[in-house]
Amino acid sequence: MHTVYDPEKLKIALGELGFIAPEKIEAAYSRSVAKQIPFDEALLQDDLITDKDLGRTIAETIGVPYARIGEKGTTQALLTMLPETFSRRHSAVIFEDNPDSVSVASSNPLDLKMIETVSKKTQKRGTAC
Repeated sequence: MHTVYDPEKLKIALGELGFIAPEKIEAAYSRSVAKQIPFDEALLQDDLITDKDLGRTIAETIGVPYARIGEKGTTQALLTMLPETFSRRHSAVIFEDNPDSVSVASSNPLDLKMIETVSKKTQKRGTAC
């Protein structure tokens, strides 16, 4: 089970935020290990945190910007700037297009090869969220 984030660091970050009881965080973590599911999935299944708050916390933990593409007014033209096969393989879509850069929402914003490929395809600097 591979995730972009370190589950231990996420546990610490959630504990520091203080809005989830430590025993609930630990129970979700233990269940994720026992069932071999991602920790974030266990947190969401247990309704301990919203998807939005979890996304923000993970982004902060791994040191990347956070963006919810549904809140950005993303157009169909932006979503189709990358070939569908590439978007599916990398779980990545462009949600913002500026004169010299594009912003990419991705399930793995640390994938430098994906960002490099987006930059080549668009001929603009790519930034992943």
